Amino acid sequence: MNAKNLISTLALAGMAATLTSCFQVTQNLALNPDGSGKVVYNMSMPDMGAMLGGALGGAGAGAELPDPEKMAQDTLRGIVNGSQGVDVWEKASAKMGEDGKVHVEASAYFKDITKLKMGNSDGPAGGMSGEMAFSKDAEGNLVLEMKMGEGEAEAGGVSGEGGKEGEPLDPEALKAEIAQQRQQWQQAKPMMAGMMADMKMEVNVKMPGDIIEVKNFKKSAADTASFGFDGGKMVETMDKMIMDDKMAEKMAGMGMLGGGAPKMSEEMTGMLFGEPGGVKVVSKSGKPIFDYAAHVAKAKAGQSADLKALLGEGAE
Repeated sequence: MNAKNLISTLALAGMAATLTSCFQVTQNLALNPDGSGKVVYNMSMPDMGAMLGGALGGAGAGAELPDPEKMAQDTLRGIVNGSQGVDVWEKASAKMGEDGKVHVEASAYFKDITKLKMGNSDGPAGGMSGEMAFSKDAEGNLVLEMKMGEGEAEAGGVSGEGGKEGEPLDPEALKAEIAQQRQQWQQAKPMMAGMMADMKMEVNVKMPGDIIEVKNFKKSAADTASFGFDGGKMVETMDKMIMDDKMAEKMAGMGMLGGGAPKMSEEMTGMLFGEPGGVKVVSKSGKPIFDYAAHVAKAKAGQSADLKALLGEGAE
């Protein structure tokens, strides 16, 4: 049986970033002590029709390309109807900008931050992925955490030349496999770097009290912290993963050369974000940032006709 491809696993580990290679996504959240809050979502992406035409060149002559404005509205529709945990949408719009990119702007209220997922989480608009947890610690401080290093594959190895499914490769086969995948990665890296050059994902969180601890977040104000990464950092991390002997061997020993989609290990998240594990911000528990019920009522009353029509489509 042929050895599995390590590059495929690396692509799976960074699938969200790969899919968002030409996208910039920013989420700004304001969080109340009970876990309710508001999110302002911004995304920009290239005109895929123009990109397709450029890629096709002469071969695409005469082909009918997507209408930019229609693509903008289809993108907005996918984000609104694909989101989860939204209580009320305040605004949602999309347009083709003078820079040739689709720009999506949306704001919404949510009752529970742990249930919020903006956009289709399997697609490029999905933003951050990971299991969100919100709780109070023993001192009554608020803890917002996105766990990314859980659910690792169990040790046991993978199938390969001279090995059965679920069994580890012998040392010589493992060495040869890693060497082959490193060669393939060096060939693919320039293309990956180009594809992901403009990718950026960022989450900014305003907590209801002063922040006293962060992990893989960066404080930008007493009560605000940011988390994110860009395409250059993702390529750099993937390069470190495949070129590090211990990491490559561990990935093979954990069965991560296979065709599944294992979650990133603590080592992987450490390479990408700075510290092993997930991301976390801890703050004092202050007063609510805003009156949730009043803001939701105002948002409902102020919804535009276009937004109501869009929400009606999703309810059908």
